[in-house]
Amino acid sequence: MSEQDFRQQILQKFTEHKALDFMFEQVKQQAIGQSEPSPRESEQSEE
Repeated sequence: MSEQDFRQQILQKFTEHKALDFMFEQVKQQAIGQSEPSPRESEQSEE
């Protein structure tokens, strides 16, 4: 497996599991100074 293939697979898995959405939301909250939990965190705490 080439490095490019590996990177593509990793990005695909991040997308499937919405990991990138979660990371971007966390960065966004830090940037604007919010301390409210993201919708993803709320879902996890209910499980």
